[in-house]
Amino acid sequence: FAAMGAGGLLKESPGRPTPREARLSDKTSRKSKPEIHVLVLAAGLSSRMGKKNKLLQAIRGRPMIAQVVAGITDPSIVQIHVVTGHDAEKIAEALQDWTVRIVHNPDYESGMASSLAAGIGSLPRNADGVLIMLGDMPDVSSSTITCLLSEARANQKSIIVPTWRGKHGHPVYFGRNFFKALIRLEGDRGAKTLLEENRAQVNTIEVDDPGIHLDLDSTEALAAHRQKIAND
Repeated sequence: FAAMGAGGLLKESPGRPTPREARLSDKTSRKSKPEIHVLVLAAGLSSRMGKKNKLLQAIRGRPMIAQVVAGITDPSIVQIHVVTGHDAEKIAEALQDWTVRIVHNPDYESGMASSLAAGIGSLPRNADGVLIMLGDMPDVSSSTITCLLSEARANQKSIIVPTWRGKHGHPVYFGRNFFKALIRLEGDRGAKTLLEENRAQVNTIEVDDPGIHLDLDSTEALAAHRQKIAND
């Protein structure tokens, strides 16, 4: 073994990195792949749906919230976090076939801002960004999500919004530099105020996906959507 190299170790090849260089290269590689999570808001009271929880209504044979999560297929996503509140146990049960982290918001009745705060608070410290999705938008395509995540990896410190026919839609990506601002939001306006206050950092992507505008938050909207599916 001694003949093979000094001290019995293999001689270093000019083309082979030293152990230290290999470790540094590995760290650089990891840093080049931002840690992006998905946050699905599913805590609302569904007040416009009457006594029924809209997120538990069937869409294409599965609960609406499950249909939303099923569309999140991009392999680069680190973790899917689902914020629950109203009917928390039933929402969790509807998602038992998917690998998600359930985050309960005990203050869900105060509005969407509290759910955003709960969700952002559940992210690990090394999270570089988050794609925020709404639980009542089951027609957002997987390709739209992949498109947004691709842009997020290139511009991880920005806000990225999809558009269809020039109009803003959901989901929306936020870099970690906006996490504190998201946590400080109040009431039920969601993150719309951040888009207005940070227009210079908002990137828009036009997608061929009308699903980014379709939220099924009323009995009428749900019935119309089911009829459309039947006709298709």
